[in-house]
Amino acid sequence: MLVPIFELFYEKKNITKDVSPYVTSIEYTDVEHGESDELVIAFEDSEKLWQGSWNPTKGDTLCA
Repeated sequence: MLVPIFELFYEKKNITKDVSPYVTSIEYTDVEHGESDELVIAFEDSEKLWQGSWNPTKGDTLCA
């Protein structure tokens, strides 16, 4: 069994256990001073979970 080496918090709630089976990649880019860093998380969605209540809305916060 794979154990995630990351933690994800959505709206201050730890969702790591719920979403880790669906994460296919995580990429973090620490850009130069004066620009925003970038976090890209790719999910497998054959169950179409992200098209329903799991779909984030504008203004939601994610912390990794």
